[in-house]
Amino acid sequence: MNNTQSSTSVFADYSRYYDLLYRDKDYQAEADYVAGLIHRFNPSTQSILELGSGTGIHASLLAEKLTFSQGDIRHIRLDRRFDTAISLFHVISYQTTNEDVSAAFQTAREHLNHGGIFIFDVWYGPAVLTDRPAVRIKRMADDEIGVTRLAEPVLHPNENLVDVNYLMFVRDIQSGMVRELRETRVMRYFFIPELNLFAMENGFKKLHVEEWLSGKPIGVDTWGNGSVILPFTVPIKKRMEVVVTFLEEIADTSTDKVDMKSFSFVKSREILKDYHGSFADAVIEERRSDV
Repeated sequence: MNNTQSSTSVFADYSRYYDLLYRDKDYQAEADYVAGLIHRFNPSTQSILELGSGTGIHASLLAEKLTFSQGDIRHIRLDRRFDTAISLFHVISYQTTNEDVSAAFQTAREHLNHGGIFIFDVWYGPAVLTDRPAVRIKRMADDEIGVTRLAEPVLHPNENLVDVNYLMFVRDIQSGMVRELRETRVMRYFFIPELNLFAMENGFKKLHVEEWLSGKPIGVDTWGNGSVILPFTVPIKKRMEVVVTFLEEIADTSTDKVDMKSFSFVKSREILKDYHGSFADAVIEERRSDV
């Protein structure tokens, strides 16, 4: 006799089935790949922050000492900084609004030491639109349960989103009871120019993009495997170009003529030697002190 139950939210129970569903995922290969990226782009890394750790398998393969904190990737602040931040298995693609994406980037930025890097993978737009998402069925089982998961995607091309509607049947091997679970995951696919924009607006710059695991250049066949690595830079709130010239003090004040040879940056360097504000503020303070 089958007893079927329904739920509109699966995440509360999902961790029990997560590792079974992704038992065929080569976590060791992915951890080795990420370790290789860190070695290439930030070899001095001593600490790693993983945003969106799932059941912690990647983390356990990358580090011996682990500390877990629960929070929202958009808002969590841990009051410490790391050399490298990673966000794997399309966690960034779960950030579906511009505000969500920016907030996730800000979280990474706020937790990085200067010179740190941010590594993440996303669904790659050109590939998603070339090879459209299709209905998929996955079946996995162990000694205790059998899981059948049906995934039915709905593409929203004007929003860069895909609704992935899951229907999952979980069968208890011993009792024969079947539990039915439903959920919809909304995933965002990205294009390189918009990722560059999110990066720039949140204090990063693009360093490298490649196909996940293979390291090949990305293209229309790189479905969901885009890997983007971003180095941390000092965040710029507002960009402006300023041209400043300083005139050396003229010893002979009896003439109104200015010899171009008297222009120099010596005075500006002296003014700014121990000053951490702007050029204009430094000059104003120096002039005010002379009055």
